[in-house]
Amino acid sequence: MFGDGKTFSKAKTAINGWLVGDFAAGALIKNRHGQPFATISTQAAEVYRGLSHVYEIEIDLTQGPFTSIGTDAFKTFAWMVEIDEEHARHQEYQGVTHVEGQDMYIHDFLHNQKNAAANHFARPYEFNLDNFQATGLPAQRTDRLMSWHPVIRGKSDTLKIGHLSDVHVNVRHNALAQSPARVIEDDAAGALADKVGGKVCNSFMALKDLFEQFGKGENRADAIFLTGDLIDFNRNIDPDQAGGTIGDQWRNFNVLGKLDDKNLYKRGMDDMLMYSLVRHSYRELTLPVFMTTGNHEAYDVPYGVSPRADSSLSTWANKMGRMEEMATGMSPVMPTIKRDGWWFKTSSREEQIADLRKDVEAASEWIAGKANEGIAADHNMTIYEATLAYGPTYAQIYTARNFHADNFDWFSALFTPLSDFVIPYGAKPEDPAGKDAKQVLCGLEWGNGEVYINLSMEKVKGMAGDRIWRQSSSPDAQGSTVLPRATHSINEQQKHILNSAGLYKQNSKAKLLVATHFTIINYNKSPLNAKLSITPFDRVLSEGQVRVVDTPAFNDANFGTCEKNLKWYFDTCVFVDDTRRVNHHLSGHSHRSGLYRPTPEDRPNMLRRANIADSRDPGLHGEQKSSDQHTNFIVSSCGGPIGVQNLYGELNGWTLRPPSGTLLDAKGGAIKQVKTSDPKKNTQPRLCVALDYLAVMSRGDSDIAMPLNFMCTDFKPGQALFSRTVDVTLSDQMTGLACITGMNIWVFVGGRDEETGDAKKTWHRLTPSFSDAPKQLFGSSSGSKKRLTFSASDLNVLDSAFRANGGTKIPQAFCEVLLKKPTVAAGQPDWGKDMNFSDSWVFPLEIQFRITEIGAVPLIGRPAGERGEVPDWGWLFKTYRNGPGNSYPDPQKVIKG
Repeated sequence: MFGDGKTFSKAKTAINGWLVGDFAAGALIKNRHGQPFATISTQAAEVYRGLSHVYEIEIDLTQGPFTSIGTDAFKTFAWMVEIDEEHARHQEYQGVTHVEGQDMYIHDFLHNQKNAAANHFARPYEFNLDNFQATGLPAQRTDRLMSWHPVIRGKSDTLKIGHLSDVHVNVRHNALAQSPARVIEDDAAGALADKVGGKVCNSFMALKDLFEQFGKGENRADAIFLTGDLIDFNRNIDPDQAGGTIGDQWRNFNVLGKLDDKNLYKRGMDDMLMYSLVRHSYRELTLPVFMTTGNHEAYDVPYGVSPRADSSLSTWANKMGRMEEMATGMSPVMPTIKRDGWWFKTSSREEQIADLRKDVEAASEWIAGKANEGIAADHNMTIYEATLAYGPTYAQIYTARNFHADNFDWFSALFTPLSDFVIPYGAKPEDPAGKDAKQVLCGLEWGNGEVYINLSMEKVKGMAGDRIWRQSSSPDAQGSTVLPRATHSINEQQKHILNSAGLYKQNSKAKLLVATHFTIINYNKSPLNAKLSITPFDRVLSEGQVRVVDTPAFNDANFGTCEKNLKWYFDTCVFVDDTRRVNHHLSGHSHRSGLYRPTPEDRPNMLRRANIADSRDPGLHGEQKSSDQHTNFIVSSCGGPIGVQNLYGELNGWTLRPPSGTLLDAKGGAIKQVKTSDPKKNTQPRLCVALDYLAVMSRGDSDIAMPLNFMCTDFKPGQALFSRTVDVTLSDQMTGLACITGMNIWVFVGGRDEETGDAKKTWHRLTPSFSDAPKQLFGSSSGSKKRLTFSASDLNVLDSAFRANGGTKIPQAFCEVLLKKPTVAAGQPDWGKDMNFSDSWVFPLEIQFRITEIGAVPLIGRPAGERGEVPDWGWLFKTYRNGPGNSYPDPQKVIKG
């Protein structure tokens, strides 16, 4: 660099170094002044096994090549070493004599036997993002995945931060987008015959757009802060291998049957996209990127698009979860001869789990409970649309214990080996107090554990001394299953980092920003205008013992938080004077935007509550101003998938929001939401999806009224024709929204052509008139009922459909609800302006005659159970198994692999 040979005479005057710590798992690294700076990731210590020490390096920016560091482009620094013979043989290093030592570790990480077993994507090169498409993987650049240490001069004394969280990059979107399946398999159906794959919201496309906004124009940031859930899971389906037919895709999405196919399911594709985007940020946008981990970076394998789980002991998922928790390896089996009792077969837990995974029929069964009901909504799809694209194994999970901390190795190897850090931006390195700092940035990792099965348990001893579990007390106020909580945070090392950040602020009077994936304040289902409170606490019991069950400790206001040292955090960093108080705390995890400013109870005590009121959404309430008297807890919505909101209970938590992030001007105090809402990219939330979730979730949630109910009103028992009029009862919620302009009914007419004998597969659209139902003397008030009136030709079509199917039931039908912009209550933010209401709301209908004592009675309505929520797989196979290119396969063969 200096041209001073091996004497290094010039370099020695421009570069200083200090040995400041050991490179070891969880090590707290202090700077040369003894102040905590960062912790070393446990997984980084494993990836970089062989490294021993950590050094602090100081460079004189006024000397030599360092003067070329400017504000318009990044430089990269590296300590080069002579390449060894083993690595010199590899293709990536042909003709290379010197290489950065860290690169050889990364090369080993991507190529060694351990990761070959995990099946890393074969070509470790950056993806070309210039022309990213919704289907397939993009082309790759010639830039290999490598260590890159970006350096650039800051343009301002304080940084405007573009905050993004929960971006959930997932190439499965690129596979789902290829689906040729259609809700109505008839070209004459217009938009309803569009391929369902074209409706998928691609998280990466949304994320890249948000990066571009933070890099250019009016929303230009000085740096991006990513707070976790960069990916959905580590192993994913290769969209280039998923197949182009419905049958191929359904079979390949079968996680239990196909996960071991290493040509199909690979590790690293999503991380490589994320890596490529960060490099794009450096290369094209000149934006620095700070990062922390979330819980999804540790998730091992995929799950269905609408995975199922409930509290019943008989469900497959529950059995898997209990089996994975069991410590005993004894499993009772039916004896062949009964003598002194039962015989027992000894088998390992792994063998039992493997046997359970072979029960693919049970794993694929429909149950009302959903492990995460919002997964399909994340994609901007109804559950029906998402499961139609995915296939009949939509309910499957591979494991109930998907969190494996070892999977943080990718993040630690390619992004940063630091798990927690504090940066006094603007401070002079020779000043231990950091009094010239203009801004203090602090990032904390998720940690090496999570809990989402939220039962309060205690350990007891079982037979032969093996551990078993028994329930000893009820769950806390959040219920039995929760948004995952971080069980290892806030840990002792993180407390040191936070204390260091507080001292920097105290000495400099700079603004202090803390960023985590886990939330501190976050509403669950409650409206944002609700007044809630929590009691911050410090959990002192060891992990696995009884959790705190005090109702205010874990309740509806802190879903997805951390489980350690919350009281300490509030007492040390929040409910303190401005000299030490955290000004802004950035987080995500909930997929729900919010600005919260908790205040302490008037009277201090050992467990004083934090009261939360007047919470805001910068995306709907408009740009907000930071409070100088409080910690501003900023929760950003999804930076990739569709987010959610609930301001006043308008859609019971299903007010869908565009992918977005937050632009924070810490110096000026402005808090602004930056969003991407493009119907061409499916990032504009669809009103039909929100309404469908209301209907689906109302069956299991007493707080949600069924949006629509149907009743035949003009018929005589035993009459030949169907009812001429059908009254549709709207819930009060739907009445207030006033977003329905009409309804069409789609019915399938099968059978044989009387003249040719050919099979008929015809969809007919019925267009009944849509009007207010006549006022009733008793019952519902005016405006809560609408009336559908069928024409004579519509009734004839219905009659044909009945006769072709045996006379009592139409084999398949859908309701198409035509929509308009919803009405928003006076004085409330117009959440409807961001929604796509041009797409109709389509859901299955059951149209039939029920035989009663007084004759045949016509009935119409959305079926309860599976048929009202997901496709009728058997009917699709029976009807369309021989279609040209769009054949629907036998669902049982798909499930069995």
